[in-house]
Amino acid sequence: MRFALNPSSPLTLKALLLRYVEFPELDSIPDTLDVGVVVVPEGLLSDNRELLGLMAEATRLLHDKLHDSLHWANPVYQQELGIAPICTEMIIFGIKILFGALQEKISGLEAAIEELEAKLTSMTTLIGVANSDFSINWSSPGDIRNLLLSLGVELKNHTAGGKLSVSKDILAGFSESHPIIPVLLEYRHMVKLHGICRTLKRFYNPSTEAIHCQWLQTGVPTGRFRSKGPNLQQIPDFIRSVFVARPGYYFLSIDYDQLEYRILAACAGETALVEALKRGEDIHRKTAALMLGLPVFNVSPEQRAMGKQLGYSQLYGSGPSGLAHKLNIPTSRANALLDQYFAAVPRLVAFLDTLQQRALTNGYVESYYGRRRPLPEISSPNGKLRAFGMRSAVNGFAQSTAADVAKQSMIRLAPVLRSYGAKMLVQLHDGLLIEVPDSVPPEVIVPKIKAAAETEIEGLPLTVTASIGPTWHDLKKS
Repeated sequence: MRFALNPSSPLTLKALLLRYVEFPELDSIPDTLDVGVVVVPEGLLSDNRELLGLMAEATRLLHDKLHDSLHWANPVYQQELGIAPICTEMIIFGIKILFGALQEKISGLEAAIEELEAKLTSMTTLIGVANSDFSINWSSPGDIRNLLLSLGVELKNHTAGGKLSVSKDILAGFSESHPIIPVLLEYRHMVKLHGICRTLKRFYNPSTEAIHCQWLQTGVPTGRFRSKGPNLQQIPDFIRSVFVARPGYYFLSIDYDQLEYRILAACAGETALVEALKRGEDIHRKTAALMLGLPVFNVSPEQRAMGKQLGYSQLYGSGPSGLAHKLNIPTSRANALLDQYFAAVPRLVAFLDTLQQRALTNGYVESYYGRRRPLPEISSPNGKLRAFGMRSAVNGFAQSTAADVAKQSMIRLAPVLRSYGAKMLVQLHDGLLIEVPDSVPPEVIVPKIKAAAETEIEGLPLTVTASIGPTWHDLKKS
């Protein structure tokens, strides 16, 4: 309820009790306990009846206090209520994982990391940077920064703390400056994959042979789901092969097609984009054509990639400097590309401006379906915070509307899947991973799932693509 009213406020149970009601047993409530988290397999709550009772009483008091404040937020509140039991089922059911295969990946990554460390050390020794009196910690940003500066790499971007940035995106732009940088990027990638695998191993439940993460429908101010313990929404493709369907089942995934892009185009009434989407055109190729003033059939793969970056820069409210960084081009060139594109999509430009002006006036951004996200930053005297608020007015609208679409589809899908004995496993923002019994052929269930998941906005269909396979990695379009 509090999330529906103000998704940006703290959502721990204790924080809400402190703000809204007098609760005599406040000290017995853990500080970090999220509202609504009542199912944690073999965890704190499942073994503590007294705490569950306190949570139930606290939730009742909060409900009584906040209910009269709902009014405009009631549709969002009802939607969140409908999602709650679906989240509980996803937590309890979990997703099966092949522990042996996971361990093999961990071992393989450890060998690769060791080999890359040796290669990096050898390269620094050859160029006279490393010696017996100085060694580099390849996971230390400070050591990497000093190394690159000593090699003459002209780092310019800074972190929030004011230090020169050596982030992945920054280093990727310097890949041709020195042969050590591509190796360093590969090393970092392997370390990241290893960390994810180790986290999965830690949360593996041997009694169920599955991962049971927490699905938090109130985890993000835009209304998107958040997964933790572990985070299954950011599993790289390399690791997905260890996630398998249970015996007698197969995986079926659905993904919305360019969901946020379609939302902005449709709500803006931008004919050039809407008609292209309705015809099933490649929207990134179309964007590149508008940006470069070319016929669609003349757009090269490299130009399509530029169009894709420009399209996403609009979704996330990025300006010329952000686009210039993504495309590794001068800001003046990025400005020219944006001017060309904006001239071709005047309704989209006007709509984005309207979103920002509404947010300035109201102090919040509202999704197409009425979900509100407060944006106090938009009136801040701090320029960076104000710029963040202006960007959030655009991407907040797109992401919140997409979150509503995804949650509504899950509610519609639940009875359909139940009738076939299928289960939702993983929510992926614009997609969903489902487990289906082998006795139900894809040609039978896929049309039913599409009919339940697909909808439209301002006359533009919001379509989904379905894929099936035995593992999360081996999914092929149906």
